[in-house]
Amino acid sequence: MSRALVTLVRPALLVSAVVIGAALVSVAMQGDTIADRVLGQIDFVHNGQNLIDARGMLGLEGVAIDSTVTPNRLYVADNGNSRVLGYKDVTTFVDGGAADLVIGQPDFSSGACDQGGNPSANDLCDPIGVAVDDSGNLYVADSDNSRVLEYNAPFAGCGSFPCVVGGANEVFGQVSNFTTSNCDSPSPSASTLCFPVGVAVDLHGNLYIVDEGDNRVLEYNTPLSNTTADLVLGQGGSFTSTTANNGGLSAGSLSSPAAIALDASGDLYVSDGNNNRVLEYSEPVTNGASAELVFGQSGIFTSGAANNGGVSANSMSGPEGLTLDSNGNLYVADYNNNRVLEFNMPLTNSTADTVFGQGGSFSTSGCNQGAASPSSSSL
Repeated sequence: MSRALVTLVRPALLVSAVVIGAALVSVAMQGDTIADRVLGQIDFVHNGQNLIDARGMLGLEGVAIDSTVTPNRLYVADNGNSRVLGYKDVTTFVDGGAADLVIGQPDFSSGACDQGGNPSANDLCDPIGVAVDDSGNLYVADSDNSRVLEYNAPFAGCGSFPCVVGGANEVFGQVSNFTTSNCDSPSPSASTLCFPVGVAVDLHGNLYIVDEGDNRVLEYNTPLSNTTADLVLGQGGSFTSTTANNGGLSAGSLSSPAAIALDASGDLYVSDGNNNRVLEYSEPVTNGASAELVFGQSGIFTSGAANNGGVSANSMSGPEGLTLDSNGNLYVADYNNNRVLEFNMPLTNSTADTVFGQGGSFSTSGCNQGAASPSSSSL
């Protein structure tokens, strides 16, 4: 997949200052749909593109919280600046606060894809998904390099702050080669990737990668010592097939999946972007498994229409980021509807209970609620 084509299939790459993940809900005041703090802008009413520094962001795509230490740390995939920013205390950042750590660039003032050259262990190009395992190791979906990179506990190597992190320790999707970036080279397999966008780690340390360009999700057992996938979803169990909705739209198919999340029991959730739905796979997930629950299509696995039946608490259009809170509630970034949906007790409820970004209305979808400028309640 060429980089020009990637830009066409992922309009989110062009959006500035949008948090696709919903993980920051854990640090906000609970019980309302009004944001409390903002990163990437000086306040809630500005949304301009950044001057590249420790405070600015461009095309924000993913967030992850490292809860293995106290205070918890925050990682942000600053997609448009081809870097990941780290904050050493998620509870104390202020509006427009400066990052403490940068990954993928030689300093906080640089933002070129692969630092303007060829890929290496030190570079990133349009990162999207980020995830942290229970040892504090960081995984980054380095999308335009068709790889996922792993960094051993990045903050541990910082003697002082601000800190520039060195190279990645492990690479997935490029057959252990840090200097290549080809999509599915030489052909799709359990060792290749094509435009990966999402990452997640389960309680056993197994790694899941959303391989969007190949319309599949891959799982790696013991990823710190294994870069060949052990399990595939969306392709009928085949590691060499990449067809969208292989075999027809069903509980076992995927079309441009965008993100992934796991609950405390190991149940897996995947946002199936082009099918305008979120799928749930119950633990234990097996090779080629079919989903057991569907969100956004009124419980029907053979339907994939955007806003099926109209914009409502049961519909979605181009869902992307996912996360679950400590109570098992599911949050979905419903991208084309400019909102985030919350599903309480999602294993028994496929109708959203709360909506963020639309002033509490499930039937509206306007950008910034139709206003010319953003606010603390709009998306």
